[in-house]
Amino acid sequence: MDWTKFIFLFINTLFVLIGLLLQLTGFFFALVPSYFLAPALNSVSKNDSMFYSLPKSEDEILSLPFMYEFGLGLIYLGLFLFLISLLGCVLSLFEQWCTFRKYFYLYYVFALNILIVAQLVAFILFCKTNSVLHQNIISTLKSKYKEQYQEKGTDAFSKTVNLVQVYFRCCAIDEKDFATHVHLFVCRKATAGCYTKISEVIQKNKIYAEVTHYILIFLQMIEVILAIVLYLRKEQKPAREALSLRKITKKQIKTSHKSQKSIPEVVAPNNSLNDLTATPSFDDVLTSI
Repeated sequence: MDWTKFIFLFINTLFVLIGLLLQLTGFFFALVPSYFLAPALNSVSKNDSMFYSLPKSEDEILSLPFMYEFGLGLIYLGLFLFLISLLGCVLSLFEQWCTFRKYFYLYYVFALNILIVAQLVAFILFCKTNSVLHQNIISTLKSKYKEQYQEKGTDAFSKTVNLVQVYFRCCAIDEKDFATHVHLFVCRKATAGCYTKISEVIQKNKIYAEVTHYILIFLQMIEVILAIVLYLRKEQKPAREALSLRKITKKQIKTSHKSQKSIPEVVAPNNSLNDLTATPSFDDVLTSI
């Protein structure tokens, strides 16, 4: 059994499943946010709902700031990871029928390296709360909050934002927005901006995300190494076959020379050739008569 190919197939199969799981999670974040906010809706007291609007059921939770974009990012990441890993599985199982397998190996290594770098950069930017990524997200959320949010709004966006503000005891987006929205009834128990509050919750549980992330990066690096090993093995195989064929040819030539030397030479009798080529004389003819 070729253990290199077996491990390569196993890790790629694992990442195919992870890619599908990421796509499914992203789908729920982007299109079914009620799946994650339903517990919050059930735990929030609705006694003060006359002062602000809340969703009456899970069906009204249709969107949440940044949740759609985050879910879309998970879908793209899962799809890219799924396609790369599926290519690795195909190379492992059907490489003897892949005419251009060496090019597929090169594409696989190149695409996986890009994915590793992108994951590292995105994770670093996400972990640093003052990074460009967070600044852009905050700016986008502030614009959307300012344009669409109303404390007693009947739209799904306002109701969902109220649910988040009550559940997390936060107000608006960050501290600056929080200072300008303290007059809202929904913000009376708030202690910070919602983005700041949620970021603090994420930072407290960041260790689990870091461990999971670096394990995935480690497995992907192993995939790159195994793909390079399999690629080099396929490149060296024709050279080894040509070398062995050359050795076989040389051996056959030596064997043929030895067999030719071992054949005994047939030597004609001394006078046989003369007898065949000699012309009979006139006396010999008379004698024979």
